[in-house]
Amino acid sequence: ACERELCMLERERHREIKKRVEDKEKDEQRHMEFDRFCNVCDEHAAQLDLTIRNCESLIHTANLVGEFVNNGFNSLAKDFQEKAKDFSEIQITLHKEHLTMFRGLFLALGELTHKKKKRRSKKWT
Repeated sequence: ACERELCMLERERHREIKKRVEDKEKDEQRHMEFDRFCNVCDEHAAQLDLTIRNCESLIHTANLVGEFVNNGFNSLAKDFQEKAKDFSEIQITLHKEHLTMFRGLFLALGELTHKKKKRRSKKWT
């Protein structure tokens, strides 16, 4: 009876030790998988941080290019306004010159017409 009890205790002890060894192996396996998971997460976090920095850099660059283009268009608009003002002034000056010339020609035509009428009236009389 004692021997049977010892055999039973030995088997129970063997099962318990086997169970503890399996539990320990499973625990170590979980730790290794968790460590691998953490390493993968760290690698992805680093890549995501790099992506975020690249995006911020691209946004900053796009803003700088936008400012450059905006300043260029403002400069062109200002230059265009100045040239349009100069053109308007030149156009007004030319119109005044043409008006003066037209007045002179109109007066000369009037004088010639008057002289012609005088000559005709002298011829008929």
